[in-house]
Amino acid sequence: MIRLVSLMLLIATLTAQQTSTTPAPPQPDVVNSRHVLHIPGQENAKLAADVIYTGTGGDAQKTDIYIPADAKPSDKRPLVIALSGADKAKHWGFYKELGQVIAASGMIGVIPDKRHRRGQTVEGSQDIRVLIAFLKDNAGKYSGDGSRVCLWAFSAGGMLLNVGMRGDLPQIKCLVNFYGVVDVGRFPDAPKEAAESDYNPIVRLRRDPDKLPPMLIARAGKDRAPLNEGIDKFVSEALAKNLNIEVINYPEGQHGFDLYDDDDHSRRVVRRALQFMRENFGEK
Repeated sequence: MIRLVSLMLLIATLTAQQTSTTPAPPQPDVVNSRHVLHIPGQENAKLAADVIYTGTGGDAQKTDIYIPADAKPSDKRPLVIALSGADKAKHWGFYKELGQVIAASGMIGVIPDKRHRRGQTVEGSQDIRVLIAFLKDNAGKYSGDGSRVCLWAFSAGGMLLNVGMRGDLPQIKCLVNFYGVVDVGRFPDAPKEAAESDYNPIVRLRRDPDKLPPMLIARAGKDRAPLNEGIDKFVSEALAKNLNIEVINYPEGQHGFDLYDDDDHSRRVVRRALQFMRENFGEK
C-alpha cells in the first residue's frame, strides 16, 4: 500500500517555507485554544463523548458528537464531520468549540480522532470512511441523519477530502476546506508516490471531476506558498471544468485564521461556511 505523508511532514515543510514577511503564528496551548466564533448558547449543546466507531481496546477510534440543545430524539439533523490535521484533536479547545458552533447552527458536529500521523493518509481516509458508515447506521441515536453529511477539513486534514471525491458515498452533500492541503505534490519533501496517489485530492479531481460534490474553499492569503499554490491550482482546474466550487480569499488571513485571527473577517468566513453547508443540506 502506498504510504503517504501526513501531519508531521506537512508541518515540517510548512515551517521550512516560512519567510520573514509571514512569520509563523505563536503555537497555542491546544487544550485551551479557542475558536474565533461564539454563538450565544452554544455551550448548551448536548455531548456524546468518546463514541467508539471502530476498533476495540487500545485500537479503538473514538469521536465526540455535539447535538443541538433543542434537538428532539426524533430529529434528523445533518452531520458535519471535522477533519483536523492531527490524529487526535477532539480534546483541543478549538475543536470542542467548533463542535458547539456546528450544533448551535442546527447541525450535528462530529469531531473524530483517527489514524493520521506520518505516512497514515491512507489509514486516516479508511477511518473516515468507516466513521461515515457508522453514522449511516447510528446517527439516529444522536438526532442525526446519516444520509446528509459534510466533510469540513483543516490544514493537513485537507488530504482526507479524497474520501468525498469518489462518488461512492451519496450521503456526502458538500465539502468545505479551510486552508487545507489539496495537492501534497507542491511540497518539496513530498515523495513522488504521494503526489501521484489517488489519495491526493488534486489527483482525484483530475481523474473524476464530475464526482466532486459542491465545495467551498477558504484560502488564507498569508499562508505558505506551497499550500496556496496547491489550492490555486485545484481551484483553477475545477473552474475550468465549470464545477460547483465557491472560493473565499482572505487576503490578511494566516494559516489557522479561525484560531489565530480573532476578528470580524474570520467570523464572516466561518459563518459563510456554515451557511454553505445548510444550503447544500436543503436547510433554511
